[in-house]
Amino acid sequence: MIVKSITASLLFCGLYFGGLSQAKSYQTSYVSVTVQLPEQETIREKLAQDSLYPKLPAFERDLIYFLNYVRQYPRLFAEKAVKPYLAAYPEFRPVYGESLLTLLQQGTLAGFIFPNNKIVGLARRHAIDVSTHDLMSHISSDGTGMQDRFARAGLFCGSECINMLSKGSAVEVLLSLLVDYQVESLGHRKSLLADKMKSVGVGMRGSQKGLQYTVIDLGCD
Repeated sequence: MIVKSITASLLFCGLYFGGLSQAKSYQTSYVSVTVQLPEQETIREKLAQDSLYPKLPAFERDLIYFLNYVRQYPRLFAEKAVKPYLAAYPEFRPVYGESLLTLLQQGTLAGFIFPNNKIVGLARRHAIDVSTHDLMSHISSDGTGMQDRFARAGLFCGSECINMLSKGSAVEVLLSLLVDYQVESLGHRKSLLADKMKSVGVGMRGSQKGLQYTVIDLGCD
């Protein structure tokens, strides 16, 4: 079933030591996308061996699974996930969608990425903060900047991506960030697919206005 509703989508991404920080907003109709990716047991098995991953909520587990999927099987992800997504959102295809397909079809792999307690806590706290205040920003409601939040958690190399939708599954959130619609720097896909990113944390919370905020924090360690 395809469901449509008007929503404002915002994408934020900040990258440490790369000088990259860009925000973009757009309005589009939400379309529920069915993605049928072949199950990859090697990813499931690796994640199951991690002490933290099985304890995470389903949305966080799913997003980390699909993030590893695109990093390990970029061509398959392009065919089975990106193409259906672009078919549902044809306005995304020119420039941004096509460039993502070209990138993934090159088949360049990135390293496996695991959850990390520090980064999970960091992402969850910021997701709670931005959803509580409907604040789409890397700056916390108390004025603390992203770099300071990371440093306080003992992290000095990493990135942060923020997504806001009216609703969306974990893979839809990831696809939205990877497409980077109208984000000229392509900061989200650069961060999410960067080989130097080794650890990840996800936080997702709904706001009183019915919006879904997802924070993905990435670390180089």
